[in-house]
Amino acid sequence: MDNDGDLDALHCFGARSFSVWQINAKGVPQLAYDSGVDFEQITAHEAADRFNADSSPDSLPDQRSSKRGPEPESIVIGQVGKHRLAMVGLERTGGVMIYDLSLPTYPKFLKYLPPLHEDGLMDCGPEGLVLIPAKSSPTGKPLLIICNEKSGTTTAYEFEWEFDRVAASR
Repeated sequence: MDNDGDLDALHCFGARSFSVWQINAKGVPQLAYDSGVDFEQITAHEAADRFNADSSPDSLPDQRSSKRGPEPESIVIGQVGKHRLAMVGLERTGGVMIYDLSLPTYPKFLKYLPPLHEDGLMDCGPEGLVLIPAKSSPTGKPLLIICNEKSGTTTAYEFEWEFDRVAASR
């Protein structure tokens, strides 16, 4: 700082979470929930090689910690069975976080879908998410379609409520 009254440098952290807002009786939005550091804690535990990495297959872990971390980019909310789900795409780290929003003030983390590695390809940079309900799906089951900007791939996940059995295909 040169004390001339203007900003010489701007430092800020990008979004690293998702938030749920509710409208109170006066019509004013209030924060009901924020996922805080969930994305980074989950990826550090479940995909340490991708922790705060950039959106390329050869990126090293922790390259994005001082920037925007996993950088949540896209979110889709929809009904799967009796549950209202939020699916959040992580542009830099890759993959999708799935939360149950059935109780909006207490979302429950369900599953991290890491970037798919198959036949030498890796999904990089989920940019767009689309949830296709079971009644509109060609398989008769809900589908999550992920468009990956960096890799140019599209991935389809078919949901069965037992989240250990989410199937993926390109």
